[in-house]
Amino acid sequence: MASRFFLHLRPVDINDLPSYRQEHGFDNLDFSFEQHGLLSGGRCLARVALPEYAIAAIRTGQYVPVADGSNQLWDGEISLVE
Repeated sequence: MASRFFLHLRPVDINDLPSYRQEHGFDNLDFSFEQHGLLSGGRCLARVALPEYAIAAIRTGQYVPVADGSNQLWDGEISLVE
């Protein structure tokens, strides 16, 4: 829970992103567990408000920045459209 989480949302329509995010192709909603997490029934849950645009894919995981760049602990992606 101490390591930061990344949450990247890829919209169905890239024009729904703020202009400064369009070149990256996804919205960045990174967070720490301390900001958005809670422990409930022995489980860790995180709750983040999602944007109103249609989402094509969600990529999430955790990372710990280190000098050599090998900072990713885990990640996963789910596609919401075919």
